[in-house]
Amino acid sequence: MFTALLSIVRKFHARRPARQRLRRKVPAVPYLPLVLAATGAAMLGARAADAGGMNAPAWRTSFSVSHGDAVGRIAFSRDGRYLAVGSGGKDIRVIETTTGREVARTRIGAAANRIAFSTDGRYCAVAGGDATVRVIETATGKEISKAKELFAAIAWDERSQVGKGSNRPDNGGTVTDVVFTSGRNYVARWFDGQASTTLVIDAATGKQVSRKKDHWAVSMGCVTSDGRYQANACEDSTVRLFEVASGKEVGMASLENETESIIYRGSLVFSPDARYLAVSVGLSRSLGEVLLLEAATAKEFRRLRFEHHITDPVGFSRDGRYLAVKDDKIVQIFETATGRKAGSVEVGEIAGRGPLAFGPDGRYLAAARNKIARVFEVATGREIFKTEFNRDVKSVEFSPDGRYLAANDDTTVRMLDVMPEEKSDFRTASDFRTAAWTIAGIVTLVLGVFVVRQLNKRRNIRFTSAI
Repeated sequence: MFTALLSIVRKFHARRPARQRLRRKVPAVPYLPLVLAATGAAMLGARAADAGGMNAPAWRTSFSVSHGDAVGRIAFSRDGRYLAVGSGGKDIRVIETTTGREVARTRIGAAANRIAFSTDGRYCAVAGGDATVRVIETATGKEISKAKELFAAIAWDERSQVGKGSNRPDNGGTVTDVVFTSGRNYVARWFDGQASTTLVIDAATGKQVSRKKDHWAVSMGCVTSDGRYQANACEDSTVRLFEVASGKEVGMASLENETESIIYRGSLVFSPDARYLAVSVGLSRSLGEVLLLEAATAKEFRRLRFEHHITDPVGFSRDGRYLAVKDDKIVQIFETATGRKAGSVEVGEIAGRGPLAFGPDGRYLAAARNKIARVFEVATGREIFKTEFNRDVKSVEFSPDGRYLAANDDTTVRMLDVMPEEKSDFRTASDFRTAAWTIAGIVTLVLGVFVVRQLNKRRNIRFTSAI
């Protein structure tokens, strides 16, 4: 088709009087460079808009809730509809995410150490400081079941071992993890600093389904978000991976380094998609390492080396694609699969083990320092939003859909709306800016063509396309 059109244009050009064709002695202003220049300007402008801060979404404080008592844990339901807020004042509140309305309040009689929602959001499990797990109905706050005697029996057994001459101290013990499985059960892990026992419990009745006691001295552990696997970092410098349902060990990895000795084990965390496991260790000579393992096999596939000890928890994006590691005053972002550095964010000194949270799509990172919670753009490291509290910020967490960011200090929970409803039909400001720069490019092109035509007329040259 293009060849046919080209031949027609050539025939038309050949039929023109020779006198008109010979008059083209002064070359006309070319059009092709103008088209390329205008298109390039539009593309560069759109890119500059993204990199320069014009694509930042409009953030706002949707609502604040004063808890009255010391706020402990917060957790979103998996559909993002509810936020559960636990307190040291021995109760738990369920808040509607969009309005801030309190849906239910339940007295649990102890500080909330862990909170987990069921997959459908109907139930909420709360692990209290009294080594008891309660399951409540989200919409009403009604207590469905309570597992207390199970953990009391575990604690009694461990105290008995101490009394029989064991050299390990009696540290009391508490429930450190609670996670719902895809069915009607939840996984709870009891830990006293060295001994660890994992139970699968029926959420409706509070009765034990299965139980596994670890036979190694354990320094820390965690459970995948689906309750399928459990990982333990042991005192023999190994990480051991177990299948929760069967209690079978499915993998083991050594933390030992060929040149430096391990001084401490920092954190152990699964990615939210249950594909990866990260463990941070401190080495001699003030060095640090983060080991990346496959969650299903505990096979090591990457080691990241740092010039400082990694004392803060590492964090994964929700899809497991990115890993955030706080290295001194900088949070470094890595692609999990390749270990390639994807960006960095300068957050300064974070008091204690400062909280970090990725947005679901990995575009944004929330970090808290002292009384201020900040949101950064991962690609550029630029701060795009901050909010200040009256006291030190204890936690930050994105909703599963990325619409909201919850942050809290000791007494207040603040909900930040990432994409307000009254915004335009464009999903983000980036879309709007890109469209605006595209229109500007088109306008530039039209004006350029008009100017070129005027210049060609002044030269008394008829424009002909270069064939």
